[in-house]
Amino acid sequence: MALSRRAVPKQPPALSPAASNTKLASASLTSARACVVALAAIVASCDRTNTTHTINARSTAAPCPGSIAAVLPADARDRLVLRVQRIFGHPRMAALVRAYVDDAGERAMMLRAERYGYDARALDRAAIAWTVRGSTLYVGAGAFDGRAIAERLYDRLIGPRQRTSDPTRDVRVTGELGAGPVALLVRPACGVVAYVEGREGALVDRVRSRAATVGASASDPEPAVWWRTVRTIDEGVVPQGAALMRHVRAIEVRAEPRERGLEVELWLEGTLPDDAEVTLRRVARELSETPLGELSGAIQWSGPTRLEIQREQGQGARMKTVIPWGALEALASALAGRV
Repeated sequence: MALSRRAVPKQPPALSPAASNTKLASASLTSARACVVALAAIVASCDRTNTTHTINARSTAAPCPGSIAAVLPADARDRLVLRVQRIFGHPRMAALVRAYVDDAGERAMMLRAERYGYDARALDRAAIAWTVRGSTLYVGAGAFDGRAIAERLYDRLIGPRQRTSDPTRDVRVTGELGAGPVALLVRPACGVVAYVEGREGALVDRVRSRAATVGASASDPEPAVWWRTVRTIDEGVVPQGAALMRHVRAIEVRAEPRERGLEVELWLEGTLPDDAEVTLRRVARELSETPLGELSGAIQWSGPTRLEIQREQGQGARMKTVIPWGALEALASALAGRV
């Protein structure tokens, strides 16, 4: 009986050691090439996080803000507006700043000017807002080189960063520094720059959006220094008036240089008790007896004949006095540690 042949699978020919090594080397080379391609893709992806865009769609510029105070968010816990040129243009007030800053501070300000592309002392006006969400918005108005400011910030950023410009020469920069995310918007045509430290980078866009809403007719507070806070004042700061401060919703300070000294006006907003004026005068007297009060001669400018207090029923109380330049210079020296 004839036996049928079973189909036997065809076996590949045996490889010699040399051929085996050649194939292994070829496979390794292929894997290496794949790794290089993958690495290149990763690098390219990282490079794409540093982007620069030029937008040509908008040919007309947004209105310029007439007021930088109007740019600040209304719900900020603190808002400060400075008329910088008025401060540094007044000999006694400029001397006060120098006395407080000292030589080391002066050098630091010059280094900052070189690093950031502008000197804050050359601005016409400056404003700062501290938001309830932990961000800080800085707005400046004056003459500056917007392109230099944007380039220097962009060079300092780490991690993903983006720079966008448009035909109106507005430049927007976002990214991160060591302290966290930042955003910048410079509007050279308007002489306005906005900078945010914190996660609310969109606040810089208010120098466009608020300008369109408020218009160019809005103006900034007239005093050289204007500060408003809605934060709760620690009772330990003014223990003598702790009961009164519980009724205060907001505090506003205005300061303007005069011939005899700095005219300071303090507005306490809130429904104050009937004895508010008596309490405020007692607090002023007790503060004048503290070491700093004695150093500045506070008894002379915070006494009943120099300190004006006006009640506005249901709204608050306004305090006004003129602090002599000599008293302020003594305070500046003390705060700078030279007493």
